[in-house]
Amino acid sequence: MTMKNTLLIIIGLLLITIKVSGQQIDISGLYSSSTTKEFKNSWGYDLGYNQFINKNRFGISFRQYFYNTDYDDIYPSTEDGVSKYIKEYNPHNRRIAINLTYSYCLIENEKSNLFLGVSIGLNYFKLNGSYTRIENGNISGGTFSYDYNKNNRIGFGFLIEYELKQIISDRISSSIKINPELTSFDQFGTMGGYSSWMIGWLNFSIGFKYRLTD
Repeated sequence: MTMKNTLLIIIGLLLITIKVSGQQIDISGLYSSSTTKEFKNSWGYDLGYNQFINKNRFGISFRQYFYNTDYDDIYPSTEDGVSKYIKEYNPHNRRIAINLTYSYCLIENEKSNLFLGVSIGLNYFKLNGSYTRIENGNISGGTFSYDYNKNNRIGFGFLIEYELKQIISDRISSSIKINPELTSFDQFGTMGGYSSWMIGWLNFSIGFKYRLTD
């Protein structure tokens, strides 16, 4: 059984359980910085669902990131070793992530909680936009478009979250979360490419939670 199928089965079982004993809805705004130019700084949102067993919290989340900031890419030609590819990108890139999370409540007070946990998920990258190639040496110039996907990329991460309880009502809380993670991108050992095979991310989120049950 593949990692993708295993993850989908776990998500399905969790969704069945949620119908019976789901406890919390989580809605957050996201800011993310990564180690690759294609997604260097991006904004997005996170929709999640959590359930609790004592101090253990299990969750599933859907995230989408948007990246539209121009960037440059310069690298040498493998044909003559002298000319350089100089590209100016105008991207409309997207990242979608479906994550399973587990966290433990390290500190539980009347007004606040502190969680520490881990996440695992599947990532879907959509790279779309255009770039202008500057004429250089034996390399011709021009404007080109691109549109391709990288699907089913595995990601792992850690999270630390501070939750402030009883905002507006007893069931509504706010939270701040830091979530560093690693995701695969290109195939390991790919020849002739300049994209990273592994991407590091540092995600920040601020959001609200609504507790359905006590």
